[in-house]
Amino acid sequence: MILDERKAQILLKLIKLNQPITISELAKEYKVSNRTIRYDLDAIDQYLLELGYPILQRKQSSGIYYNCSKVNLDRLSKSLRKHNNYQYKLSQKERVNVIITLLFQQKGFITIGSIAETLFFSRSTIAKDLKEVESWLNRRNLALISMPNKGVKIDGDEAQIRKAAIEILTEELELDNIFEIFESDYQNELETNISGLVEHYFENIDIKYLIEFIEGIEKELNMLFSYDSFTSLLIHIALTIKRIKMNKDIKMSRNELLYLKSTKVFSIVLKLVKQLEERFKMSFPMDEIGYITIHILGSSITKNINKDIDTLDLENFAAALLIANSLVLEVSKLSNIDFLDDNLLLEGLIQHVRPAIHRFNHNIKCSNPYTNEIKNNYKDLFENVRLGIKTINISNGQKISEDEISFITMHFAASIERKKRFEISKRKDVLIVCGNGLATGMLIKSKIENIFDVNIVNVIGYHQIEETLMSKKVDIIITTMALNDLDIPHIRISPMVFNKDIEELNKYLNYKSSRIDTLSEVIEIISKYCVINDYDSLKSELSILVKNKTTTIYKEKLNPMLNELLIKDTIKLNVEAKDWEDAVRIGGELLEKVGAIEKNYTEEMIEGIKKIGPYIVIAPGIAMPHARPDIGVNKVGMSFITLKSPINFGNVNNDPVKIVVCLCAVDNTSHIEALSEMATLLGNKDFINEVIQSDNVNDVLKYIKK
Repeated sequence: MILDERKAQILLKLIKLNQPITISELAKEYKVSNRTIRYDLDAIDQYLLELGYPILQRKQSSGIYYNCSKVNLDRLSKSLRKHNNYQYKLSQKERVNVIITLLFQQKGFITIGSIAETLFFSRSTIAKDLKEVESWLNRRNLALISMPNKGVKIDGDEAQIRKAAIEILTEELELDNIFEIFESDYQNELETNISGLVEHYFENIDIKYLIEFIEGIEKELNMLFSYDSFTSLLIHIALTIKRIKMNKDIKMSRNELLYLKSTKVFSIVLKLVKQLEERFKMSFPMDEIGYITIHILGSSITKNINKDIDTLDLENFAAALLIANSLVLEVSKLSNIDFLDDNLLLEGLIQHVRPAIHRFNHNIKCSNPYTNEIKNNYKDLFENVRLGIKTINISNGQKISEDEISFITMHFAASIERKKRFEISKRKDVLIVCGNGLATGMLIKSKIENIFDVNIVNVIGYHQIEETLMSKKVDIIITTMALNDLDIPHIRISPMVFNKDIEELNKYLNYKSSRIDTLSEVIEIISKYCVINDYDSLKSELSILVKNKTTTIYKEKLNPMLNELLIKDTIKLNVEAKDWEDAVRIGGELLEKVGAIEKNYTEEMIEGIKKIGPYIVIAPGIAMPHARPDIGVNKVGMSFITLKSPINFGNVNNDPVKIVVCLCAVDNTSHIEALSEMATLLGNKDFINEVIQSDNVNDVLKYIKK
């Protein structure tokens, strides 16, 4: 095996250094991504092994270093010294990526000679590379146009061009490294690697201003994006500005834009985008505002400041709740693990599925850097989640990426870890900082609490660190990303919390003591005064009793249950309706009769469908009309009707509709418990088949009670 120039230079540097150096520092010096450096280090290890030398040493708290005898160091240094006199040459894969990035920067054609001069390679080499470039573009529904005396350029739909541009920009650049690239001083001479090209591409765009712009969106929406979503959105908006300045605008269908205009996010972006227009001396077309809105709606959040369930979009909550309930049921059956009583799991899945629905609808890719680790460490669970997703068809037949499946798997993995948890006493105050959103953070939290005797003060994203440290006492920070300039001890770990992570954490934290079985203690007291004939049965029944009582008390504190809302007066079966408007009116009239709504709420449900489209058809054969809480609602209500003849609402994937559930709520939370129960029912095929064939309201009531 022979090392290329960069790898040889890295190894020489490690030999010379008397102290460890971090991957981030190496990435910054050689102007490549953290990921590329990790690949280089693995290749160096292989090279050293083949020559019979010790491999590199990795110390998580301080970095990479090389420990070898002086004789071997001298011999190794001499064999590598020759590399110092040559400039690093890009591999073909790297050249292809650089050429693609160059092409995305061009308003028109660029000559092969210009590309060859930029990359310091011959025209014949670049001509061969362009065949690979063309193949890469074709796989993404784009074309490479070539014209004599002009050169080459990319051609295709603007939306596809932007997706491909984002893909190539983020392939080499890790998101936790992106801010360093944006904030570094731009060099006038073009660097022949992705990092240098990104600097060049965005040289006239004030990235710090865009960061403030996105923070303004967070403030308006009362929530915080995950680190990955924040940086992804930053790149999208920077790219949007660049493309608009090149007169390359996005074009969107009128119906899609009409729907987006009805969302709260669109109105906020429309208001704030005026700042961007003034700052960058440009005008944003409505379609571009819609494009930004789509990416915000598809972004994951780490924190909802006001716990406002309708912060982003009301219409997707019902669909997300139905999907989350169905997924929990399916994965429970496939895994033979009872996930049904884990409210945190359901809450986390809803938060993930809501933006995921937008990602599916608009073919937005979701990146999870821990997919391979999830597949290796939770192999069976990952497969069960994949099968569960396929069974309930949450993406209307579209193929769901393994990255998306792995994020959902992390929610279930966190639930499993919670099930292992036992009572602990408070010890060190620990803050978890995660760059990959709620799923990753909750998985780490569950594992840490299960192993160590600690108090987790919060799970936050990168941008919340300063604010959190001002208000919370923190002894140590556990993080999945590089953190600089912090006085508080911080340890970087994998979200999988491997054994090596546990060993490192144990230097700062204490393992938990053995579990205290409260029920066993209760039974021990009982045995002093009574004869116990069947110890195991007594313990089992007491466990069920305690669990049921706890659940009942918990639910009494919440809001109306399904059996309180669906009564004889709010259920109607085998209804004859002329069209979808008539069906919605019949459902609305049931709510009017019990005093839950005024007539204008029914009309608002109908108008909403006319304006936005049949988004309320949330699953095959099921529609759930609703409107905003501030329009003619007196109390939480729900009506349930079945249609004698199925009716088309205009939803290609889920028509015709057989069941219509009308919903009204006085706020953003009071209906959640009942709606969750309804979602569970609607995910039950036996229930659906029974109510569709029945004309007796009592059958429905009995099923709900059961």
